[in-house]
Amino acid sequence: MVTQVSFNDLGPVDFIPQAVVRRPVRYFSDQLGFRFEQDTDDLDAHESAFFKLDDRLPFALVHYRGNPEDTTTIYFGREIGREEVPTVVHYILRGFDLPANAVIWISSN
Repeated sequence: MVTQVSFNDLGPVDFIPQAVVRRPVRYFSDQLGFRFEQDTDDLDAHESAFFKLDDRLPFALVHYRGNPEDTTTIYFGREIGREEVPTVVHYILRGFDLPANAVIWISSN
């Protein structure tokens, strides 16, 4: 189950990009009703929304201004082992009713 939370509710998390899906931010906002915040960091301007998977695993959906418009990046903690990344991404996709073929890149770190 995917639940939207505020960034302040996440606690300390070292987010890194784990997967990219071929869906624009508006899929998550307009069709699914999630709220995205606009901000700027050391990299660029971006839109982001923060979530928890099954009330345990924090993750974020982020789109940087310079990235292709039809993509959104899934970020979650660096502490997730390489072998667990595909499984976690799978559960996040299910939470957003996305097919597996929506993933266009997945981390192999």
